[in-house]
Amino acid sequence: VTGRRPGGAHWPDMDQAALNETVTRLSGELSQAAVDSSYSLTDDSIRLVKARDGRALDEAALRTALADISTYSETGYQVSFSFETVPAQVLTAQAIHDEVAAEMKNAGYDAETDTITPERVGAEFDAAAAQKALDAAAPGETVEISAVIEHPKVTAEELKAVLFRDVLGEARTKVGGTAARKSNVKLSASSINDLVLNAGDVFSYNESVGQRTAANGYQPAPAYVKGETVDEIGGGICQTSSTLYLACLRGNLEITERYAHRYIPAYIAAGMDATVSWGGPDYKFTNNTDYPIKIVTTYADGYLTVKVLGTNVTGITAKMTNEKLSTTDYEVVYEDDPSLAPGTEEIDVPTSNGSIYQSYKNYYKNGEKVRSEKLAQSTYRAYAGSKRVGPELVTPDLPPILTETPYLPVVTPEPATPVPEQTPEPVIDPGTPVPENPDIPVG
Repeated sequence: VTGRRPGGAHWPDMDQAALNETVTRLSGELSQAAVDSSYSLTDDSIRLVKARDGRALDEAALRTALADISTYSETGYQVSFSFETVPAQVLTAQAIHDEVAAEMKNAGYDAETDTITPERVGAEFDAAAAQKALDAAAPGETVEISAVIEHPKVTAEELKAVLFRDVLGEARTKVGGTAARKSNVKLSASSINDLVLNAGDVFSYNESVGQRTAANGYQPAPAYVKGETVDEIGGGICQTSSTLYLACLRGNLEITERYAHRYIPAYIAAGMDATVSWGGPDYKFTNNTDYPIKIVTTYADGYLTVKVLGTNVTGITAKMTNEKLSTTDYEVVYEDDPSLAPGTEEIDVPTSNGSIYQSYKNYYKNGEKVRSEKLAQSTYRAYAGSKRVGPELVTPDLPPILTETPYLPVVTPEPATPVPEQTPEPVIDPGTPVPENPDIPVG
């Protein structure tokens, strides 16, 4: 340290206040805080600060060194002492890239903790180019590198006010059939109740509901298997997936995977159903909104209701319609049943025509239809009904009805009794005068 003594006095002659002021001033001028590696994001770049070590001045050592100066020259004085190095935290460009580079993430919701999760900025930049720029920079200098930056659309603060605010879509179907079938519908619906999907999450019905087994509480109930109606563990759960599918359609959610039933179900409109099977067809949809959504199911009074809650910032709603494109005639399978009365028959399975339906989504805003779009085509097979037929009705034997004159034998009659010859009565011509008879008086 080089400097001049104030007032030309010897240091030992200085008062302690002046000495302390000088030490404090020199310590501030000569000490240097460490600068850690850091970064900040702009709309299209990342700013990197190169690390710089700091130095800390020992004020007690400086005070002692100054106090030990006993002579003074007109050229000044010189005091030597050491600094303590304060190491800075150094981050390479690759380390910063690993920390920053990620997909953008909107604020979300954690159902387990019932808390809102923070948002995340997405960024991508060339780590090698960034390191080259840092190496060329002076310690503590800031360099700027171009980057692809994606800022979240929904922050945690914004989400607090609108979380699950709106009913995006809702569907309601009547649950029929056996008590076991109704139990399966109720159980499958409860397994997806209050399920939350954050922005971009994909819902899988099979993964969410799980395998339908007796151990999981499911019962045998009528279901379609390879074109036949049989009792199967979990029969009826397709009503839950179908009701959810219709609610998602009305909620403008992105349908990822959906299959129509083999035959038109009775509980929902054609083209609005979604069949599922463990190890087979699945129903999936994606939360394509910027906000968390929640599935809410209720089962009451014989009806299943599914709602999808979320945040509708556009004001657009949707309604579904369908159109029958073609019809396929059904067939009937007959089976002989000797237990039925002769000439009678009984229907075991009603028949149903096959058909192809086109479904449409119609968009509305402020009550006005703004556009319409085609969705899936659903092909349903003709249902081959079955009848049991009794034995053939047999008519008792009757004499044949003759259509020609029968052959009669010739019989010789007995001789007839001679009839005495009689004089025929005279034929009187009305135009010939009748002669008078003298034996009969006249008048």
